[in-house]
Amino acid sequence: VDIDGRIIDLTVTKTKPRRVPLTIKAIEILAEIVPEKCDKKLPVFLPPGSSPTVLRRPNLFFRRAFNNALKKAKIEDFTMHDLRHTAASYLLMGGVDLRTLAEILGHNTMQMVQRYTHLLDTHKLAAIDRIEGLGD
Repeated sequence: VDIDGRIIDLTVTKTKPRRVPLTIKAIEILAEIVPEKCDKKLPVFLPPGSSPTVLRRPNLFFRRAFNNALKKAKIEDFTMHDLRHTAASYLLMGGVDLRTLAEILGHNTMQMVQRYTHLLDTHKLAAIDRIEGLGD
């Protein structure tokens, strides 16, 4: 995590890391829990002394923690991918261009970006209202 640069490096493949920008709020929270002089090469969210399996496949650790949080909050029928869909949709509705959105999500094609974005009815209504009265 680069607190000053507001970037987190994610390991996507063995050869291709992905740099993801973080919100100011996310950085504030991370700054509270990540020691200033921590080793930048070590995982931030995995428990110290994690097993080799967890280090190789951290998504299993996160999925288990996420599912436990959902159970405690009594939230049903919700997945980590739902968070990606929501973030993508709100970024798009907030005016983020498709190229930037693809970079943030780590998608290589616009097809994937479109699969992840869903516009709210209120957003579509606001868009259609822009042409109100044009033919008068």
